[in-house]
Amino acid sequence: MLSLEEQSLVQIASHPLLYHKQLIFLPSQLKSRLLALINTLHWSTQRLDRKNLPSYPLDFEILDALIGEETESLDLSDCSLLTDDCLINLAQKSLNLISIKLDGTGVTDQGLIPLILANTSTLTDLSISGCDHLTEKLLRVVAQNCLGFERLEAKSWWTLSEETVLDLASSECAFSLSSLTISGCWKMEFIAKGFPNLTSLNILSPGEIDDDFLILLSRNCINLQHVDVKECWGVTEVGLEALLTSCCRIRSLDASACDISDDLVFKIPHLCAEIERISFNSCQNVTDSSILYLLQNAPQLSSVSLSRCEGIGSSIVDGIVALDQLEELRLVFCRSVIYPATLARIASNNHCLKILDIGFCREIDDDSLVKIAQGCPLLENLNVSGSRYLTDDSICSVIMLCSRLNILNISRCKLLTDRVIDLLSIRCQQIEQLRCSGCLFITSDALTILIEKCKFLQYLDSSGIRLRSQEHIKQI
Repeated sequence: MLSLEEQSLVQIASHPLLYHKQLIFLPSQLKSRLLALINTLHWSTQRLDRKNLPSYPLDFEILDALIGEETESLDLSDCSLLTDDCLINLAQKSLNLISIKLDGTGVTDQGLIPLILANTSTLTDLSISGCDHLTEKLLRVVAQNCLGFERLEAKSWWTLSEETVLDLASSECAFSLSSLTISGCWKMEFIAKGFPNLTSLNILSPGEIDDDFLILLSRNCINLQHVDVKECWGVTEVGLEALLTSCCRIRSLDASACDISDDLVFKIPHLCAEIERISFNSCQNVTDSSILYLLQNAPQLSSVSLSRCEGIGSSIVDGIVALDQLEELRLVFCRSVIYPATLARIASNNHCLKILDIGFCREIDDDSLVKIAQGCPLLENLNVSGSRYLTDDSICSVIMLCSRLNILNISRCKLLTDRVIDLLSIRCQQIEQLRCSGCLFITSDALTILIEKCKFLQYLDSSGIRLRSQEHIKQI
């Protein structure tokens, strides 16, 4: 029978977020007790997730004790203290890791390759974006040894030889790879021909993508479900229509800033009967008629992003309110779409909304935002930046009624005061990102208290707020 102290320690250890948050405050005696308890119970966590708390120091003695045979997912993204020695030590344990995520860390081939080789039979997911010290040797090791590999995320790898890409495309893992997120000079022909079972493709190299590549994709990767070609200026309706015609299972399409018009948008519900997410930000040639038709004929849509589309107006709200599964709505700078009356309609109908991004729709007022707080209690991410008429009353209603809120952007809402920040500190301590730049009546005193109480806070933009002392500068 565990004592109350032991039960408390097990609770800390078994919850990744609580574990990382509270461990730093444990006295050395309790830390020793926790280590002993973990070893006694032969206990290990199935999923160790560091991602939500990158700012906390990590205790590798406890980390080593927690990771065992049951651990399947290891996420130490943005952990600046992670070393190659730590990974080498983990490689020597009998692990069965399925997922390794080390984005933004300083590890090298010397540490990560042994960990990969120790888990080749189980590893399916590797995320190494922003790992500037890794080399192509690592990807060749993956290609040669991880036969069941499914997902690779390697943003910011700007220089990659054709030899390495060819090794990946000609290896057995090319047939299992289903998700690829890359940037830089990957040979596009190798991607289109070498990974026939891709279901998700995101290439952060706008200059590399054109209609010819999309046509080649349409011939070789017919299983694609998620396509991101945003800001690919060489893409036109010709390439997109070829892709959508052949890849009829597409669920997510991001064609932001691409040269598309109403002609293609009208065809989407018929070419992609399973479409769930659309993003046409900054597509200036689409109008109300095609967007409304798409919304009315794709009732399964859960995400709609039309920010900065100057050709659309309030008539599309008829389509938006009909989407009873809508979770994400982004209409930044869409002032002809979002104003008090239309926002009230959305609040009355779209009760599943989790993300509402309506920055710089300046005419929204307290009454309409209070209705959003009342009608959309699942809201997690809200952007109302640049709103002229919003006061503390409506923002406080959101904080009180939307208990899951963790991202808030109130920048340039010039009527807001410390009352909002004070309530955040009390009722919304799970807040992760806060943008309040240009809020003239918010003070550094309130932000200091927020930082002390909201331990999950990762990002704070308080530019334009006067700091009273050097101590405030250090704290904020």
